[in-house]
Amino acid sequence: MPLLICILAFFVGMFVFDRVTRRYINPYRLYLVFGKKGSGKSTYLVKLALRYVKKGWTVYTNMTDLNIPGVRIFNIDDLGDFVPCSDSVLLLDEVGMVWDARNFKNFKPSVRDFFKLQRHYHCIVYMASQTFDVDKKLRDLCDGMFLHANVARVFSMGKRISKNITLTEPSADAESRIAETLAFKPFWNWTLTLIPRYSKYFDSHIIPDLPELPYMEVPAADALPPSDASPAAL
Repeated sequence: MPLLICILAFFVGMFVFDRVTRRYINPYRLYLVFGKKGSGKSTYLVKLALRYVKKGWTVYTNMTDLNIPGVRIFNIDDLGDFVPCSDSVLLLDEVGMVWDARNFKNFKPSVRDFFKLQRHYHCIVYMASQTFDVDKKLRDLCDGMFLHANVARVFSMGKRISKNITLTEPSADAESRIAETLAFKPFWNWTLTLIPRYSKYFDSHIIPDLPELPYMEVPAADALPPSDASPAAL
């Protein structure tokens, strides 16, 4: 009986602690979603858009083909010079084409400042990219990541990755420094998205309207001039 009372008291204490400290949880986080082409990254962003619209949040996205009533489509180049409203979600697709790690010289300070102050703006941000090529300043600010892969053709599985700060030991070649370790979270933190359920809300094959590639076509064989060279000469 005393053991049962102790167990009950423990769970009651944990429940009370959770309720009292819940307001100190930071919900305004920055996530990076990456995976190969066709892994379902954009579909996962659509799923998030529907979920947050249903919750009453303001949703911003740079996906110009997204067709969900209430979602605000914006020009991603305006981010930093302008800010979203409070309690909003930003769903940014193909950020590797916008903030490429190799093009860091063109990374605007205003964009950097926005992501550093993202929590103060009360924004949740999901960024999607095909590879781990986003500017390092943004990667360092990420609170977590999702690695997406296509499963059985119609599912997108997102394995959640946690980031932890650690210290490396000094060696003969390097000093001690701060580093980050990445690890997959348990499977109950992963996501599973049925792709056909959300494909009707956007066009995953949309491309820029560009002119066709210039070319010179090789003429057909019967249009070629006769050759005087014999096979032996060739």
